[in-house]
Amino acid sequence: MMSARPRINFLINALMFLCAAAMGGIGFLLRYDLVTGEQRQAIYGSNVRLSLWGMERHSWGTIHLTIAFVLIGLLALHIILHWNMIRGLYRKLISGQKIRWTVGLGFTVVSALLLLFSFMLDPKVEAQGAGQGSGQQVQETTAPAESGIVVRGYMTLAEVSAQYGVPVEYLKQKLGIPESEPQDQTFTLLMTKYSFTLNTVGDLIGQYPQAQTGDGLPATPAPTESEIVIRGSMTLTEVAETYRVPVDYLKEKLGIPASEPDSQRLSWLRTTYVFETKGGERHVYA
Repeated sequence: MMSARPRINFLINALMFLCAAAMGGIGFLLRYDLVTGEQRQAIYGSNVRLSLWGMERHSWGTIHLTIAFVLIGLLALHIILHWNMIRGLYRKLISGQKIRWTVGLGFTVVSALLLLFSFMLDPKVEAQGAGQGSGQQVQETTAPAESGIVVRGYMTLAEVSAQYGVPVEYLKQKLGIPESEPQDQTFTLLMTKYSFTLNTVGDLIGQYPQAQTGDGLPATPAPTESEIVIRGSMTLTEVAETYRVPVDYLKEKLGIPASEPDSQRLSWLRTTYVFETKGGERHVYA
């Protein structure tokens, strides 16, 4: 009949193998599925929430660490149970006692450093903007310098459009971005796909009024409320181009779904979504 010792050894070895397999599997999960914030920005266009079975990346990282502790404990038990065999093999492998002590001490010190180095070192701390990740160099633009235009890689088309009053359609056309690209796509991802720089985006924002008029004259001052006249025959696109107001802004303020075509006339939209009018005219900015 088999004694208890071989059974214990077999059980410990089996558990060690399962722990190693679990650590490898969770490592693959963290590397390829529950990716870092920088990778989420590049893959999904925004810092989306990723989880598996209700647990996010940090929770799986905690499980990975816990399994590592269990594996270390099993390894220590394995060494204890096989200590006599290990000593015998070590003595046969290295005959000189002084050499054995030197090699053994060096091996112990290196093992302790590899296990505990994270408790002995302090990480480098650097300030970074929201949405920035390691290795992601977010450019800033100041084109033209006096305009104070700043575009960052983590910003989306819709955010830049709303902040600087430049239509998304204008940006897509000038940057060679297809109309099918979502407006919530970040510039970090768009730059890798369509080969432009954030400096180019800043230049286009600064040039937008001249690009619209085509005469190279300086931008005209924004119209006052009394000068804004919008008629029912006009489309959302026409209003956006006339008054340099993003279509997204108009839809949001008027309660119009984003799925509505930009070419839809205001007379039809007004009857469907019942927004305020004044004598057949509409003042855009409340």
